[in-house]
Amino acid sequence: MKNAYAINWPEISQQAKAANKYKCEACHHKHDPKEGYTLTVHHIDGDTMNNQDWNLACLCQRCHLRYEHQIVFDQLLFSWCWPNHWLCKHLVGYMHWKVQRMKNHESATNSINNRAASAS
Repeated sequence: MKNAYAINWPEISQQAKAANKYKCEACHHKHDPKEGYTLTVHHIDGDTMNNQDWNLACLCQRCHLRYEHQIVFDQLLFSWCWPNHWLCKHLVGYMHWKVQRMKNHESATNSINNRAASAS
C-alpha cells in the first residue's frame, strides 16, 4: 500500500527526533512551530515502511520540502553530499545496507546454482 506507515510510526519518529535533539539535520533550527519550524521525519528513499536509521532524516518542514524527491541514492549524488554534510551519514548507512543486500543476493544465487549443479 502506497504511503502506508508502520503501526509504531509515532514512536519511531519521536525516537528519531530525540536522537537529533529536536533539531533539523540540514539547517540546525530547533523545533519551533510558532516560528514556522516544525520538525518532521523524512524517509529519504520515499518508502514509508523503511524505517532504518539511514533512511530517516529529521528535517524542519522547510528543509523537508526542499529535499523531498531530490535525493536518489542509486544515482551519483556525491555532489549533493559534500555541500549537504547532514546527508553523508545517511549515504554511508545506505551504502552499508546496499552492500549487505548484494552479498545476501550473491549468496542466495550461489546456493541455487550449487543445488542445480548437484542435481544434474
